[in-house]
Amino acid sequence: MARRHVPTEATRAAAKSLAGFGHPQDQIAGYLGIDEVTLRKHYRDDLDEGMRIANQPVARNLWKIATTDVVGDPGDPAKGIPPKPPAKVNANAVVTAAIYWTKVRMGWREKEPMLPLAGPAEALDPVESDKLQAMTDEDLERLYNDRIAAGRTDKRKR
Repeated sequence: MARRHVPTEATRAAAKSLAGFGHPQDQIAGYLGIDEVTLRKHYRDDLDEGMRIANQPVARNLWKIATTDVVGDPGDPAKGIPPKPPAKVNANAVVTAAIYWTKVRMGWREKEPMLPLAGPAEALDPVESDKLQAMTDEDLERLYNDRIAAGRTDKRKR
């Protein structure tokens, strides 16, 4: 008979911290020496809280970058906190990292994602693939716009 898992404050803190740093649940379960079902059963709130704690500063930083003229801390004049000059970092890398986190870890998406013309490459029949390669950019754009207007992006039946 398998022994029953009893969470401790230390294992709860570890699960929350590891989830917050973006570790997948299989790795967290392995670290704690339990399976994923047991992890989710006993640590669901800790996993969720860890992600909330991790996501909040990323979203806040992305918001700051989007709403300030410089990449730095605008401070809070009402509270007497002076602005801080921008750190010597590559601003594009900071924004790219924040966008990556919000998409991959937080599930954010663009409003209208770019849709493929015909689905995965393996779904194209060789004749159609040859036709697409022979088309000009204008022809491809027209085909794409026609398919978008028709409410579909591939030839498969839905």
